[in-house]
Amino acid sequence: MFACAYCGESAGLRLWHGACRQRHAAALEQIPAFFPKALRSDMPASGFGNLARQIARSAFVKDKELRRAVEDGLRRLIDEAARARDLTPAQLARIYEIAAEFEFAPEDVTRLAAQRR
Repeated sequence: MFACAYCGESAGLRLWHGACRQRHAAALEQIPAFFPKALRSDMPASGFGNLARQIARSAFVKDKELRRAVEDGLRRLIDEAARARDLTPAQLARIYEIAAEFEFAPEDVTRLAAQRR
């Protein structure tokens, strides 16, 4: 008998429950997809961070996986902002605020922006 790699409950002779695996995969797609929307959202960065962490917890996403998903999300956010071409100081501040919510420093944002070139 094996424990599910995601939820830890008994999975019988399998390594995971199909539903747990699907929920995990969906969360890893959903979390980065939220980031471009955050640029125009009125939701505080802390609320955005809490929502992302809640989704991660409910889908058995580990901390390292969440960090990678957030990094991907920040890249998408930077891409969205760059497409506008007239990034305002408020939008730039919003990007830094969201990044800081996930413990990314301004230097990390600069590095991610440089990688898109």
